[in-house]
Amino acid sequence: MPEACISHEYWQHFLDEAQLDAEQQMLWEARLSHAAINNRYPVTALASVLNDLIVNTSNPQLGLAVGRRMHLNQWGDIAHIMLSACTIAEALSMTIDHEDLINGAINTQILEDGDWVQHRVSFPELDDHKLAAPLVERDLASTLHIATYLLNRPILDKLELKAVHFCHDGPALFNEDYQNQCQYYVDVFGQMPLFGQKQNQLIYHKNILAEPVTTANPGIQPVLLAHLERQRQQIMTGSLTVQLQDWLRAQLQDEQGDKALSREQAANALGLSASTLKRRLHQEGVSYQELLQQVRIGYAQQLLADDSVSLTEAGFRLGFSSASAFNNSFRKSTGLTPKAYRQRLLLEG
Repeated sequence: MPEACISHEYWQHFLDEAQLDAEQQMLWEARLSHAAINNRYPVTALASVLNDLIVNTSNPQLGLAVGRRMHLNQWGDIAHIMLSACTIAEALSMTIDHEDLINGAINTQILEDGDWVQHRVSFPELDDHKLAAPLVERDLASTLHIATYLLNRPILDKLELKAVHFCHDGPALFNEDYQNQCQYYVDVFGQMPLFGQKQNQLIYHKNILAEPVTTANPGIQPVLLAHLERQRQQIMTGSLTVQLQDWLRAQLQDEQGDKALSREQAANALGLSASTLKRRLHQEGVSYQELLQQVRIGYAQQLLADDSVSLTEAGFRLGFSSASAFNNSFRKSTGLTPKAYRQRLLLEG
């Protein structure tokens, strides 16, 4: 079974919040580019790189910061279905039904226990609570923040929040920034969470579920739901772009493979004519050469992260005819030569 993936937009929110300069952002994007599948990333790869980013930027509450500042437009088309809902309960239900379009790795549950709701979040494919921490904190913080938009008033003024639980560890007691980190949790949730718990969850009174959404427009829901379902089907069935990316990666990674990688070769491998391949890629908004360059540069970044692979060998394995051709192609895409990129990785590492 393929690993659950998370959208590029989701990852971009963390990069934006980290306030990196253009060159730094490009390097962090490159850390995941080789794992991209139709502009989505396997959750284990994303979580690992995200935790490296947190360490590198000395920002252990990056996920919390992203969630606290989430705007509705960052939810893409799902935002429209939230805004059309009649109540908070309906908005939650429809969001959970479609959140896999942005985050296919998350598992959200709304469990009622008497007068209280246990709003639980988990990432089943991440066994390490530390790896999951920024994703979990982002999600629970954004839940409260988005509810503020839907109700058109601060959610903590209306929500009777009984407790906030996290499975991961909290701020280290002897950390010099301990007080500030604790205060940030209080600012977001109105209270200090409990850490090292069995569930990641918000526990709140069920009355909030019946609160009306100020922008309710149920009449438009059938159109919105049909649009979201088409998006899901495209992700589930995969596109020609994804198939071609997979074939190109396999050819590059095969030491005996032909690195010429002409469009005719690719079309033949996919059971298409060259003209049909061109036409269908155009329909998906990409050309063969653009995709080949994207895959080549992604694999180049992967090779350059391995010190045992020389620059000459990397260029050869990528199918470039000369070192200058490799340099020019890589610099055109990344703004850096392969040598400068490797040196930057060492500095960032």
